[in-house]
Amino acid sequence: MKQTILSPELSQLLLQAGLADHFGPRKFFTLQDASTWAQQHNITSSLTYDKIRKTERRLHSNPPTYYSDWISWDHFLNRKPRSFPPYSEAQKLTKIAGITSEAQYNKSFKQLRLPSDPREVYKKQWIDFDHFLDVTPLLYPEFLALCQQHGIHTYTAYQRFYAEQKNPRLRTQPGHFYPEFKGWGRTTRGFTHTYSQAQRLTREAGITTCIQYHNRYKTIPGLPGNPKKIYFEWLDWPTFLGTTKKPLPLKQFKIVIQKKKVINLTIYRESYKKLDLPSDPWRIYHRPWAQLIPPRFKSLSQARRLTHKAGLLKWTDYKAKYKNIPGLPANPQTYYKMTWRKFISRSP
Repeated sequence: MKQTILSPELSQLLLQAGLADHFGPRKFFTLQDASTWAQQHNITSSLTYDKIRKTERRLHSNPPTYYSDWISWDHFLNRKPRSFPPYSEAQKLTKIAGITSEAQYNKSFKQLRLPSDPREVYKKQWIDFDHFLDVTPLLYPEFLALCQQHGIHTYTAYQRFYAEQKNPRLRTQPGHFYPEFKGWGRTTRGFTHTYSQAQRLTREAGITTCIQYHNRYKTIPGLPGNPKKIYFEWLDWPTFLGTTKKPLPLKQFKIVIQKKKVINLTIYRESYKKLDLPSDPWRIYHRPWAQLIPPRFKSLSQARRLTHKAGLLKWTDYKAKYKNIPGLPANPQTYYKMTWRKFISRSP
């Protein structure tokens, strides 16, 4: 974005009118000034702050990460810490009240005497609203079975179904949520035979490899061209064709991909055949992909130790050199949910 350059005369006029801060480079309040402004405007929560901050361009959108000496919202807003039930108790209350979405929670939290911003109050236990409300998204096989059961083969049909059902376990964008989802038509459209029937017919025909299957499936009426994209029961070709090898135990599987530095799904898809691993491990081990790969960043204690060892005790030094130390996040304040000062301290 191009920066507007003001003439000296106009700058002087704006200064005299008290409008200089509304033009030119954006400058944020100091923490103390921002805190004073928020208190003078009767801001009592982070949600209220987020709604009002746009009226004052010197307020930062995320003060906990911007200010290195940040302590807490209670300190920032000069409010007495309210007493709320523990995380597990809050979960029970929302479940009893039948709350299954963030929108429902925002309408009901006052009646339940729960925090307006549970992310802040329960930040040590917080993962996301689905976890907080104990709403488990459908596993991919369950989602696929549901689509096949209701004849959903297009995005439009799914959105209509999603709006009608109002099922909190459904995702609004399954194509983004499920990494194994490959498109509506070829993924969800059913064929004549069930998985077990297709499996039996294929074995009776003496088909033992996926290449043989692709060459011969048209000779057996009712078989799909790509069963992997059709049947939610699908594990892999050896299982389907009856040439299965017992998969590695989960612990050993994790050790293999960690040794081979498989850090994302793209690398896994490029190397799983060479490593003799299943094509869809989330189906084999019944876990999402994120739980199968090693953590991208070090634990808090490891990150602290590495930071101290490298002498990166200033934020500017850390930001300039963290890439040279594998396993350190770009922004430890956000990743570990604490201030910079607390991160570099040696206390727990």
